[in-house]
Amino acid sequence: MDNFKCRGVEIRTDKKENIIRVINDEKIILETQNPLEAWTIYIQILDCKIRKELESWCIKHNRDPTTGE
Repeated sequence: MDNFKCRGVEIRTDKKENIIRVINDEKIILETQNPLEAWTIYIQILDCKIRKELESWCIKHNRDPTTGE
């Protein structure tokens, strides 16, 4: 499995230890050998961050966070 990083959320594969790490803002959130578990946590954290960014943008631009209007 390759390494991926987006918005401070990262998946790192340590092939020597056979461990996959999910990292959020330089903090290890999960260490596992299960790629599905790693991807699930990665996507959940990324989803949460993007929702917060969208909500902040809507507030900054006087938009409704649920509709964008």
